[in-house]
Amino acid sequence: MPKKIKNAESKIMDSAEIIFRENGYVKSDMKEIAKYSGVAVGTLYNYWPSKKMLFCDFSKEYWKRVFKKTDEIMKSGVNPRLKSMLFIKNIYDHFEEQLNMKIGEIDLEAMAFLVSMNGVWEEIQLRIEMLMKEIMKDESKSMDNQASKRVARLISLSIISCIRDFPDDKERNLRFINNVINGALEQPQK
Repeated sequence: MPKKIKNAESKIMDSAEIIFRENGYVKSDMKEIAKYSGVAVGTLYNYWPSKKMLFCDFSKEYWKRVFKKTDEIMKSGVNPRLKSMLFIKNIYDHFEEQLNMKIGEIDLEAMAFLVSMNGVWEEIQLRIEMLMKEIMKDESKSMDNQASKRVARLISLSIISCIRDFPDDKERNLRFINNVINGALEQPQK
């Protein structure tokens, strides 16, 4: 009878995060993750049948932590425009962090697919829409739902594009994205 390993799932997940950060997704393998976590390879495969599935779950947990921080920003009592800037910086920092942990060995489009698959993309866009509505309400403006969805989509795609195309110009990228938001908020909507 196989021995039961206490907290095996969390040990594996913690080890996977370390290995993915050190080696990147492409160069990491399940044997190394199993060894680092102190479990047999077969035990690891009982929890996750593939490296891809493990990475998806790791990514999902990572983004849960990110959203905890974004939710704190959203609940803060600061001015909605400042809240928007803090939110964008937080999301930008985390996309950038994922790239810097060598997960960037899979390209940004593949990373976008992974976050989309885990519902991250929708969560980001939903939060951007909520911020837009809060700003509009605070400034007695209005924007229809379709326009708000388009702006949220544009902003989330701009974050990925700016990191990919201008990786060494973070401050300018953040200013640009915030200017896109401000411009969208100033446009009369029909």
